[in-house]
Amino acid sequence: MASNICPQDPDEVLENLLSWDHHPTRVKNLQKLHELCRILYERGERDFSLTTIASLAEKEGMFQKRVIYNSQSLEYRLLILSWDNHSQR
Repeated sequence: MASNICPQDPDEVLENLLSWDHHPTRVKNLQKLHELCRILYERGERDFSLTTIASLAEKEGMFQKRVIYNSQSLEYRLLILSWDNHSQR
């Protein structure tokens, strides 16, 4: 279960991730991804699988969905996992 992997609140995770990475594109995409997940959560969505969120991110023009599986995309996966954990509470 995701709670063992990423137990923090998604807002805390985003804050931590932004402190690690200062690349403008990644910062912008992390913020957009966080907002996308927040909107989904507020609508009552509870499917925060990597596949689902990556597909939605691609539709929103953030990045191609296959990017989520690249080793350089750990930050995106951690943020999504935090939302998945948050949605299960």
